[in-house]
Amino acid sequence: MILHVIDTLNRGGAERVLVDLVTALSPLVDGRIGTCTTRAPGDLVRELPMAVRHFSIEREQRWDFRALRRFRRFVRAEGVTLVHAHSRSTLAFVAAALA
Repeated sequence: MILHVIDTLNRGGAERVLVDLVTALSPLVDGRIGTCTTRAPGDLVRELPMAVRHFSIEREQRWDFRALRRFRRFVRAEGVTLVHAHSRSTLAFVAAALA
C-alpha cells in the first residue's frame, strides 16, 4: 500500500494536493492506496475516493507516543510499502514512528 500522511485534511493547498494526487493514483494501483491524518480527519476526507482507505490517529501533541504506536501498528497491518509525508513535521512524526 502507498500511504499519504498529513496532519489534517481541512481545506488548504497541501491538503487539496493530497486529495487530487490520491484520486489520480487510486485507479492505477488497484486500490492499494491510503491516507492517514495525524491530527484530525478534516472536511476533505469526504472527497476521497471510496477505494481509498483512510485512517486518523488523532495525536494530541507533537510527540504523542500512543499515536506513534497506533501509526506503526496501522502501517504493519496494512502492509504499507511506501509512505509519502506531506510536510516536515509529519515527516518527523513518521520517521520516529517507523524507526
